[in-house]
Order: sequence, then structure tokens, then C-alpha cells
Amino acid sequence: DDLVNGMFTNKCYDGQNFIDTDHPVIVNGKEATTSNKGTAKLSIATLAAAQASYGAARTVMRKFKDDEGRPLKVRPTVLLVPPALEFTANALMTVDRLEDGKPNPFKGTAKVLVWDGWTSDTAWALLDTSKSVKPFIYQERKKPVLVHQFDMASDNVFTRKKYLYGAEARAAGGYGFWQLAWASDGTA
Repeated sequence: DDLVNGMFTNKCYDGQNFIDTDHPVIVNGKEATTSNKGTAKLSIATLAAAQASYGAARTVMRKFKDDEGRPLKVRPTVLLVPPALEFTANALMTVDRLEDGKPNPFKGTAKVLVWDGWTSDTAWALLDTSKSVKPFIYQERKKPVLVHQFDMASDNVFTRKKYLYGAEARAAGGYGFWQLAWASDGTA
């Protein structure tokens, strides 16, 4: 939850917020900046609204280039949304026609993933999870181990007849390449 909720404020490898408006890049041998952040609300109201939100995000991601000007070949595969946008996201990925009756060119272009822990009701993100490096990285430090308490010498077992079970693990999360993610705070 912390990675998703903090992607607009937590830093990534280039020192900028993971989702930011001014990531440093090289364009034609000169320093410049580029953005992986938007403000458009995810919409299915009209073709123009869908193009201005989801369509614009897909286009920006697919135009990302490396420092030598070569396309990174980013292909958004996941539309990450909070529960409040589940209906809109599912409709955008499945309906043949948008609410204005126009054909839906975005049908089936990404898999919808609803993140229940997202604290924003308006933010949404596109992720390219097709590469070996992912936008979010999970690092397992200690594999989960089943821990149990069923020794008769234990107070819970002897007195209360309660056997306790749990799991113990250690892990951390972080951000991969910002070029594999684009997000909108949904404020406009």
C-alpha cells in the first residue's frame, strides 16, 4: 500500500518522485525533463474524454525514449485503480461503445487491477509489467515460515485449549524504472 499511495511523493532512483512532472532525461544530447504524471480523470463519458485521459497516458508512455533517443518500447499492460474507479476501468476495458455511443478503441488494451489499499478515490495509473524489471519491486529478505504454538507447556494451550498459528517473514518494496509507470491524480 505504501508504494502505491506514496508514488506521487516518494523518490525513485533519479532523485525525483516516482510519479513526477520533471524527470531528467537526455534529448538530442541535451539535458531536458519529461513527465509521467497527469491530472485527467479516468473517463468513459465520451470518446474525447477517454482519449484525453487513458489514451493520452498510453501515448505518453509509448513515446518514452532512452538517453540515445531510441524508443523504450513501453507497452502499458495494467490499469491500476482504486475501488471507486473499478466500474469505470472495467467498462473502459470491456465495452464495445462508450457512453456517447462511439466505438471504444481502448477495449482490451490493459488488464484492470483494483488496489483496495489506495487512499485516493480519483488517482489511477498505467503500468508496463511485461518487462523483466517491473515498476514496483518486491524484495524478499526472509521467506515466510509457519510459526505455531501447540506445546502443552504454553498457557494458551494448557489453560485455554487454544492453538496459535502465524507466519513470520521479512520483505521490502521499492520502485523500478519510472518509465514503466504513468499516473494521474485525477484532479482535473
